Formats: sequence, structure tokens, C-alpha cells
Amino acid sequence: LTAKDINNSIGQTRVDVLYVCPLKKNSVESILKISRDKKICTYTGVPAYVVAGLVVGFDDEDGKPKILINLEEAKLQGADFSSKLLRISRIIN
Repeated sequence: LTAKDINNSIGQTRVDVLYVCPLKKNSVESILKISRDKKICTYTGVPAYVVAGLVVGFDDEDGKPKILINLEEAKLQGADFSSKLLRISRIIN
């Protein structure tokens, strides 16, 4: 799907969360523009995408799962996380 297709699909449904798989055609920046405009929280299994601006990611550190949160971007996308979740997460800014 192109960024335009994604934007149109989101516009036709009520979407609160967008999971971003490894991208082939789209850039993280194009997904970020859509998620910021529509206030949709982004999640991914690609840690580098959290560094690039997606809100929540999952990683494996020393054989243990880790939640990554880009706190600055979370605010831009309208996400608000509990202090309990933030304490067990690695914050990316």
C-alpha cells in the first residue's frame, strides 16, 4: 500500500492504533505524517522505527523482551501512558 492508500483506509474506519511492520514501499516519515495528523498511536516490532519516531516498539535485550517508548512522539500523536508502563520501558527521545 502507498501512504495515500493507508491514509484513505484510515479515513474510512475508526483507527486508534497502527501497527507498522517492516516497510518496503513506504518510509517511516510518511507513516508519521499520517499518525500525527490523525492522532493515531503507532506500534512496531522494529526497534529502529521507534528511534525514527514511531511511539511504541518491542525489542529483545539479553534474551528478555523490552518495551520501547518514544515519549516525545507519543505526545505528538496524542498518546498518554501510565507511569507504571513508563517505569518498565526504555524511553527513547
